Amino acid sequence: MPFFTKKPVRIEAVQFLRVEPASGNAVFAGDEAPDATWPTWLIDALCKQSWQEGAMWVTAIGRADGEFNTLHIRTLEGIMTVSPNDWVIRGVQGELYPCKPDIFAATYDEVIEEAAS
Repeated sequence: MPFFTKKPVRIEAVQFLRVEPASGNAVFAGDEAPDATWPTWLIDALCKQSWQEGAMWVTAIGRADGEFNTLHIRTLEGIMTVSPNDWVIRGVQGELYPCKPDIFAATYDEVIEEAAS
């Protein structure tokens, strides 16, 4: 059987932390910073209707108290659930999908951009 290696691909990703109980809003890593801004692709996904490809939304599925607790992404493969601490990846063709933290750590390294002099 032949073997393959993954091509080096640069992706964008944000880490989902939780749903804020009071507001029902998704919280991502870095939101606590005073100058925090979300990438445009993340805002676009959260503004889409749940039936649209690439939409991301929060629901209260399975909660008797109605608290919002789950983040979902509509992908080509169907609706995927994003659990706390999962990463939301924007792939090379703009597609969004979740990735478990251990898989993300084994697959990706952060790109540190040097400031232009």
